[in-house]
Amino acid sequence: MNFKLSIAVLLAALNMAFAAPLPNRGPHDWAEI
Repeated sequence: MNFKLSIAVLLAALNMAFAAPLPNRGPHDWAEI
């Protein structure tokens, strides 16, 4: 299993989940909340 790929997909999913309700925020801003 490629764990790095799994982590990348997980981060992308989290990024999309936080970016959806906060469209004005950048892709990395969710980490600062």
